[in-house]
Amino acid sequence: MRPIPDKYIEHDVVASLRDGRRHEFHPYLQPKVCLETRRTIGFEALMRWQPQPGVVLPPYLILPPLERAGLIMEMWIATVENVCEILSKRFHTGHEPLSISINVHPKLLADPFFVSKTSAITRQHGVSPSLIEIEIVEHEKLGDVDAAARTVSSLRREGFHVSLDDLGAGHASLFHLACLPVSGIKIDRGFLLADRGYCVIAGLAEICRRLGIFVLVEGIETEEQAGAAFKAGAQFGQGFLFSRPEAEVTFHELRVA
Repeated sequence: MRPIPDKYIEHDVVASLRDGRRHEFHPYLQPKVCLETRRTIGFEALMRWQPQPGVVLPPYLILPPLERAGLIMEMWIATVENVCEILSKRFHTGHEPLSISINVHPKLLADPFFVSKTSAITRQHGVSPSLIEIEIVEHEKLGDVDAAARTVSSLRREGFHVSLDDLGAGHASLFHLACLPVSGIKIDRGFLLADRGYCVIAGLAEICRRLGIFVLVEGIETEEQAGAAFKAGAQFGQGFLFSRPEAEVTFHELRVA
């Protein structure tokens, strides 16, 4: 991959989205696996921007300019459309239906049209909402928790799965777990590296067991970490041990068992 030209990081990515050049935004897919069986149970879509061949920018570079330009909803719509196209293609080629998760900016949960816009896209593509998991990222405070809870409830009623990303490693907290009717949590790999992290994961896993929701540990890079996560009570894992994020064009070739 060629070095990333600085000039693309601000002006051009905003212009690209505003001009409707959605073909420049590509989801890279990273498998999520069952820690017990090692079967792939779904994927996470990690968006990349490719303004020209050989130039690929990751989310941490393209999202801040889009946030400043007020284009987070537009980016969300582009991402959901991309993911629905992938799921529809997979369905029509006879592949096993596996869910794909998408990161959502906390601010969007306060948008009164967020649920209706998201549902409309799935209907247009003939995709079941049950195949899409919406991950609430933790890099910014949630804001109005009551409003967010209503949005999450509406998403669940529509059939979407909703999870809290990086619980305990940023702004996502146990309070959010208590207030938001999510279907699962994702735990940052930092807990696997901390001296008392195993006990924390085990404690969270027990809470989630009582709530009837799943636990996924992300960032797993070694068999030792995978074993520790499973022993602590996590059902699922994600990380370089299993696979790096793959370009969408290789989606149908990714191993699912």
